[in-house]
Amino acid sequence: MSRHRNFRNRDFSEAIDYVNDVLNNSKSRNEIIDALKKYDNDVEKAVDLLLNSRDSHSDSKPIQIGSGATNYDCKDEKKIEVEITKRQPSQAASQKLNAEKNLEGQESPLAKSTKKNTSKSLEEIKEVYKQQRLTNKLHLNLIIAGHVDAGKSTIIGHLLSLLGNVSQKIMHKNENEAKKAGKASFMYAWILDVTEEERKRGVTIDVGQYRFETEKRIVNVLDAPGHRDFIPNMITGATKADFALLVIDATSGEFESGFESGGQTQEHILLLRSLGVHQIVIVINKMDNVNYSQERFNDIVLKLKKFLKQVGFKEESIQTVPCSGIHGDNLVKHSDIAAFKWFKGSTLINVIDNFQALPRQIDKPFRMSVSDCYRGQTTGIFVSDILIEDETRTEAFAGDVVSLNVQLLDGSEIFIGNVLCDISCPCKVSDKFEARVVTFGTLEVPLLKGSSILLYSVCMMSEMAFITKLCSQVDKTRNEIIKKNPRLIDKNKAAIIRIKTERPVCLETFENSKEFGRFVFRSEHQTLGTGIVEKIL
Repeated sequence: MSRHRNFRNRDFSEAIDYVNDVLNNSKSRNEIIDALKKYDNDVEKAVDLLLNSRDSHSDSKPIQIGSGATNYDCKDEKKIEVEITKRQPSQAASQKLNAEKNLEGQESPLAKSTKKNTSKSLEEIKEVYKQQRLTNKLHLNLIIAGHVDAGKSTIIGHLLSLLGNVSQKIMHKNENEAKKAGKASFMYAWILDVTEEERKRGVTIDVGQYRFETEKRIVNVLDAPGHRDFIPNMITGATKADFALLVIDATSGEFESGFESGGQTQEHILLLRSLGVHQIVIVINKMDNVNYSQERFNDIVLKLKKFLKQVGFKEESIQTVPCSGIHGDNLVKHSDIAAFKWFKGSTLINVIDNFQALPRQIDKPFRMSVSDCYRGQTTGIFVSDILIEDETRTEAFAGDVVSLNVQLLDGSEIFIGNVLCDISCPCKVSDKFEARVVTFGTLEVPLLKGSSILLYSVCMMSEMAFITKLCSQVDKTRNEIIKKNPRLIDKNKAAIIRIKTERPVCLETFENSKEFGRFVFRSEHQTLGTGIVEKIL
């Protein structure tokens, strides 16, 4: 009888853990995967091969899901499976194996699901993508941002209502509850702000996700919080957006407090541009509070456009719409108020209909950042369902906002900020990288060797890090080195620096993935600058 258990029809990840335990962590995960694939999940042959291997070095590190960098040197990108890597060796795996000794003859859910999976070539994937995403309505991801109380949720809530996405029953319920709470004007905002805390405080706290269709587009809406305390939540939404609505309160003194007096408007603009948003709509809200003044509208737009261009937005990518979110003026159709007849431009819905999606990297290895988790009673490790708007799908593409039903060994294996990846092209881990950064005017204390910062990106949620080297100061416009090994980096400067994180994190070079290669760095309450990953060390 074989000294090893039979895993041929069992969970592939269990076999990996079993071989790893037998070899006492002396081989890397990639070596184990290759050996198991070679012998069709036969652990006995895999162990013998690895024991007899002359190359006995090991580069395995205990990591969480996606706590590493994408390796784009993978030779086989056709077959896509999901790998879940863990921060620490899981005892749950060995406990589950011991508890199931009498079930060896049964087939695992992963084995069944793998049999159903028919691999497609890259050309076939591109053709399916073209048919499903480019032939009919274009799919877009929209982030709505702006200073607290600018009316972001009200605008989107009213827009959803006008487009027929909200039932009369829900609207009647929201209207009655808002009146009882003494907040009648919040009836549309409460379509998006559904939690008790959001309604009590009158502000959006998390990034809400909603969907609507126009004549030409299918739009996923990411309603971001405007309050300073929830800026990290806003960053989560901005990393996924194709374009942005920047909502401004036209009320006298309110625009100034949000834009000129340490408000969140400037910080939101900097974050949007830093995280890859190139198309933006300036939505001047609450025009009814200023008697629909064209002069007030022009004054606000002039100041905002100047700042937008300074941070990198192009004139042709900036649109402007004056509106009243509570009354619905210029959202779907032009206002019929006489004092507002001066506006002859496109309504908000027409502007949205003409925006373009960012290029989707469907030819790259699979990567998916986790932005939310819902716990359930699950076993094994495999993806059982792909859901888009609660509908089960057979595939999803880069840029889609999806939910995955992932079966786990226990309920504590996946966290926000983790990354799911292609098992044939797994993530690497790294706690050191070289980056090109630009500091903002908010930097009060210059960056020095040893300075501590907090990193945020599509897969880094408030990661503590330290600057280990100031390599050079760079000219922001000409991209030329001004000074090597500078002593410090002051505000509004560009530089190449080296960073070390407290723990391994998921990274991509900007060259390989613009989405994963961008990051912003902050102090506890202020965004200090932005950067792109140039080298993973």
